[in-house]
Amino acid sequence: MSERDKTIWFPAKRYGCGPPVVWQGWLVFLICLVVVVGGYAIFMPEQPGVFAELCVVSTVALVAV
Repeated sequence: MSERDKTIWFPAKRYGCGPPVVWQGWLVFLICLVVVVGGYAIFMPEQPGVFAELCVVSTVALVAV
């Protein structure tokens, strides 16, 4: 892929990154959101440690993208 064909999913801002600007960015963001909300519904009442680990892993994955 050449530099000209590269599409930015999350534009850079002065601090952090901006909201998604293409559908791929929105898809990654929504998957992360579904994982966190689903993890809360499944693990939070009985296993808060597992939920915390799930949140950390999904956040790291989102930042890595």
